[in-house]
Amino acid sequence: MDLRALVEARLAAHPGDALWFAQHYPLREGQLSYETYRQRVAAEAARKLARSRPEVPLEPAAIAAWDRPYAGDHESLRDWAGAIYVRLQMHGGEAPSCLTSARWREYLGALDAPERWLAAGRAREAEGWTIEANACFAAARWLAPDCAPEVAAIVAAREAGVPALVVSQPAPEFPASSFRGRHSHAWSMKTAGYLYIPSLLRWECDPNFSVRARIYRSLGQRPHPAAIAALHEGTDDPHPFARAQAVRSLGWCADPTFVARLRDLATGDPHRDVRRTAARAVQRIVGYWSYYGEWLAIAASESRTVAVVRELVAAGLPAFAYEVAIRSGRADDDTELGALTDALEPEALLKDLADRTGEYSHWFAEAEAVEADVAPSLTDAAALTACLEPGAAGFEARRVLRRRELGSPVQRRRHLSNWT
Repeated sequence: MDLRALVEARLAAHPGDALWFAQHYPLREGQLSYETYRQRVAAEAARKLARSRPEVPLEPAAIAAWDRPYAGDHESLRDWAGAIYVRLQMHGGEAPSCLTSARWREYLGALDAPERWLAAGRAREAEGWTIEANACFAAARWLAPDCAPEVAAIVAAREAGVPALVVSQPAPEFPASSFRGRHSHAWSMKTAGYLYIPSLLRWECDPNFSVRARIYRSLGQRPHPAAIAALHEGTDDPHPFARAQAVRSLGWCADPTFVARLRDLATGDPHRDVRRTAARAVQRIVGYWSYYGEWLAIAASESRTVAVVRELVAAGLPAFAYEVAIRSGRADDDTELGALTDALEPEALLKDLADRTGEYSHWFAEAEAVEADVAPSLTDAAALTACLEPGAAGFEARRVLRRRELGSPVQRRRHLSNWT
């Protein structure tokens, strides 16, 4: 299969689609236009404000205008306005959990090119989408730390009233927290759309494998192409648990550029959970793009869902077929989809419940020991020398450089392959 040709054909034929299998989004979830979403958020805010703060005189039309930063002096409204602004910004100008084909083309074209991510970020900034711009700027900064001053200047020039939570990304206090604090914080970052992508990308260089694992997973649970280059690097993580989370998240991001590497991991990685998650990621990616642009229509029809599940099985993608059937919400015991899921379960590449190596808690003792090890990390000179090395030595060198915001795209070992 020529995956690149398939992706380009689907992008040309369809305006966009939902990334529905990350963070357990239901396949049949409706996608709202921005205007509909804005009206719903404004109406909900008006009701809540009237109920909890009846002394604050405010017309619903004023709340509806809070898709722009609130720079007023009314202290009682500042928190409300900031929360509404963030909710509306999370839409990003596109339906929730959806990317248009135009953005897919733009972002895939920028994948490992920091100057293109900067251009994309400036475009989103001009359009008024600050959270989406932050995600693009974060990808540029991850690839080329020396662009950080340019990004900082753009952020500093934002109009008054943009909430501090948006302006302060990436969170500077993250590395000073305890191991459990960092782990918990990285977990919570998945709960706020794309808001924390800059923090997740900035601190995926954490020295503790368990925190890196949590960051990789959170990036996949809020999938965005800005995370793809960092997740590519994560497939070199020397710890198998962290590596498995990066692999899984590439599947959730539907990254079509890295399938050759994932296939290699599915057959050659020494750790069985990495092999399993890589095999499943390949099926997710190929299956997703095979029907890109059709998923909401598929979800609306039980007979169409059954047909697609059978087609996926025939195409050698039984694990993804199982996932489609389960996420349809129609796989009850007495339905055709229910019978299909029962038949497909042995081929669904599900986690072995008796194998605890896929759980965070299994690795916490080792992670605590890593946290207690105060051995000095590489010097800048040593890291720059070793960053192109294969294996754990090269990964650690590149991690140190990213933590110190040193280096450039050519100073890291890349797997970015042609699309095959």
